[in-house]
Amino acid sequence: MEFGILTAMWVTPMIGVFLLIFIPRRHETACRLVSLAAAAVTMALSIYIYIHFDKRGGFQFEENM
Repeated sequence: MEFGILTAMWVTPMIGVFLLIFIPRRHETACRLVSLAAAAVTMALSIYIYIHFDKRGGFQFEENM
């Protein structure tokens, strides 16, 4: 697998938090939308992993550094 899906699963929420740091507190709607987007992308990635999981076992979704 070329795309690092496991890395994307933990980087996506961090990007969301990083973006939230720069949004002023008075913009509640923007804060909620950024949070929702980060959560939705993370959920979509986890659903992808669930669907493509091989029940026979072995190493799956591994990433080499």
